Amino acid sequence: MGGQGSSNATKRSPAQTAAGFFWAYDGSNLVGTPPRFFNQVARQVVWSRRPDKEDAGAEANNADFARALALANTALADAGIFAWREKWTFELWRPLSGVRSDPRPEFADPFWLAQGAPETNRNAASFKPPFPSYPSGHATFGGAIFQMLRLYYRQRDGLDFALDGPDDIGFEMVSDELNGVNRDLRQEYDPTQPITAQPGIVRTRVVRHFGSLWEAIFENALSRVFLGVHWRFDAFAAADVLVPLMAGKVEPPYAVDCEGRTVYQKTDEIRYKTMGPRSDRSGMFPIGGVPLGIGIANDIFTSNLKQTPADKQPGGQNMGGVGAPTGSDKGGLKEFAVGMMS
Repeated sequence: MGGQGSSNATKRSPAQTAAGFFWAYDGSNLVGTPPRFFNQVARQVVWSRRPDKEDAGAEANNADFARALALANTALADAGIFAWREKWTFELWRPLSGVRSDPRPEFADPFWLAQGAPETNRNAASFKPPFPSYPSGHATFGGAIFQMLRLYYRQRDGLDFALDGPDDIGFEMVSDELNGVNRDLRQEYDPTQPITAQPGIVRTRVVRHFGSLWEAIFENALSRVFLGVHWRFDAFAAADVLVPLMAGKVEPPYAVDCEGRTVYQKTDEIRYKTMGPRSDRSGMFPIGGVPLGIGIANDIFTSNLKQTPADKQPGGQNMGGVGAPTGSDKGGLKEFAVGMMS
């Protein structure tokens, strides 16, 4: 799914490629990083759901924006801390390294190229992010901020949806990766000239609609698989999102369509519930960045933004700070730590 279309056979559809670019924001020129895009989406959502539609500058709107965005960005901050702590605990290789260097000859492809993270507004090849793969930062960020917005509006507006199920908080968005202005340059970027004056292949403007934040959580995480920069389990367990070949079964094999593409469950039916073991502590834990991010948001919201006690804050197996919790811990990180696929 994540192979480079120009030099590798890939089963990724054009719509899936567009999804990969839509969510990218891999620190590219004039575009920025994922937290910027997640804040762009958050602002779109909070503006569309402002309490006072008649007076944009109403104090009720200001108070609502401040609360919603404070919660959202606190979730993003903790998502970054937890995800990168886990990345350097597991230090798992990216698909580009894994596919090329697989010790099993029947699976290895030493010439495989990932579609990669786009080098927007530069004359450069796509790349793989230079840090470990598991868990996906995008998946953790998206799970955290979108779950936080779900929790906020569920409480504020008395919405009737499950904490681990679909909502009806939709939005429409144009990504700076696909805005009809930014482009793939054919010469070095000139900072003295506007990007519109610099020759290159302009990215088509694509307006995308999401019927729910639950849908956005899923597609944002899956988009990294489409670019070939993440394994699927970096985001979520296969059993939680794939369609089993045999009805009533949750284990492999899983269904594919007539083009050989993986078939995913309908977004409204997806639940992130599969657990797995870890090598560094006892117990069973959620798998991937999505449930990690959702758990972070749940923790922050239910604690009403109160700081986690120092003895429950994460340290990390290969980093300084308070040591990682063990299987005997009863709170804090344990409930929301990610599990590793065996």
